[in-house]
Amino acid sequence: MIDSYYRDSFQRWCVDPVAQRIRPHPLWITGLGLIFGLASALSIVLGMRLSALCFLSLSGYCDVLDGSVARYQKMSSPLGATLDLVSDRVVEFVLLFAFFLVDPAGRGVASMVFFGSIYLCIASFFSVSMFTAGESEKSFVYSPGLIERSETFIVFALMLLFPAQFVWIAYIYSGAVFLTSALRLRQFVAHSS
Repeated sequence: MIDSYYRDSFQRWCVDPVAQRIRPHPLWITGLGLIFGLASALSIVLGMRLSALCFLSLSGYCDVLDGSVARYQKMSSPLGATLDLVSDRVVEFVLLFAFFLVDPAGRGVASMVFFGSIYLCIASFFSVSMFTAGESEKSFVYSPGLIERSETFIVFALMLLFPAQFVWIAYIYSGAVFLTSALRLRQFVAHSS
């Protein structure tokens, strides 16, 4: 939801000025975002919450920046889009796994529900995207929802800032993600009939 409403402003003020001036290949930025995500996960496991939060922020920024740089340099490609999507899923998985490793007994069920909600959301997102005709600045038809990438990063940040509330945050987030998937599928069914 944040992506749908505030992405243009964030893009205009925080991303475009950088994307227009830097020259690295967009795939390098994707790789850097992945490395920052891995560093965030390692920081979580090591109990370095501030470092984890910084690396998480840098990973998220790189995730926005890589596509923008690709568009400015006219280097958008199926390879870049695929590596970006795979990198995003790897970062989400390693972060959730790191949170789980901190307290497997206390966070196990909540982590599985969290992971399951993301898994279902991705399945609904890509199935709807695959069978929906339309134009998008991304490499696929983007189906917005209640929970998008920005909300996921905010949830990870909340888990870092309030580790004692991990289970409740995970369940609330998971419920919102399940609702996002249901609404997306309902809307798709309604338009397909």
